[in-house]
Amino acid sequence: MIKPFIKWVGGKRQLIKEIKKRLPEDYQERIHIEPFIGGGSVLLYLQPNRAFISDYNDVLVTAYNTIIYHHDAVYALLTSFKNTKDEYYELRDAFNKRKDSDLDDVDITALFIYLNKTGFNGMYRVNGKGDLNVPWNHNPHEDMSHFVNETDLKDTANYLLKHVYVSSRSLSYHETWEKFKDKREFPLFFYLDPPYAPLDKDIERGNFTEYTTYPGWDHDEQLRLCEICKEIDRAGHKFMLSNSSCTLVKELYKDFNVDEVDAKRMISSKKETRGECKEVIVTNY
Repeated sequence: MIKPFIKWVGGKRQLIKEIKKRLPEDYQERIHIEPFIGGGSVLLYLQPNRAFISDYNDVLVTAYNTIIYHHDAVYALLTSFKNTKDEYYELRDAFNKRKDSDLDDVDITALFIYLNKTGFNGMYRVNGKGDLNVPWNHNPHEDMSHFVNETDLKDTANYLLKHVYVSSRSLSYHETWEKFKDKREFPLFFYLDPPYAPLDKDIERGNFTEYTTYPGWDHDEQLRLCEICKEIDRAGHKFMLSNSSCTLVKELYKDFNVDEVDAKRMISSKKETRGECKEVIVTNY
């Protein structure tokens, strides 16, 4: 397995064995499509022969594309930074002003990885203006080589270059489906890892998904995604979906295979929402 170069809320490293044992038998004959790529732990573990990846987060898409051809420059710049409180907030400010500056993709990717590694719990959270507002994590290591492995970046770049087409721009999951819905000549496998539906207990308390790179993700988006899963199924392709174990998800996908699995929430702003939990893995095969 290649270690992901970023942490991501909802990452699947701890569920990877459950995912792997549920893959279709002809998995490596199919094109792996992943429209919620996030940290890429599933892709980098399974390493399919052919894949297409995308995400709604434009900085994330830029990072994947930049790593392919400029991983050495990204690493050099990244390790020139120091993990201190003052430098963190200075670089966070530079990242937030990137659209009005002369920063190139290498600069933006290095800043993005730096803030991901040294910010609180590896979250990517923005305010109403779209500015990253995650605070510094107070990690005692100043040297960035403690956080990022050059070999992992190189291995990621080599794999992506040979086997993966990375979307050139940010795409929503339904835009990704539009790209492939008429391509019946290729057997496809969709792995879908959307922002999770709120647990039943959270709905009762009025709490919903806290951090998502999909602005406006809500109940209607869960319904829309389910409809696209049905379209994927009708088109003769295969899909696997991860989501929270809640009444809404079980009801939406009741016509498919729904397996409940043990999981752990590793990244959250609240201690009470971390730890053991249940999730579901849905398949149409």
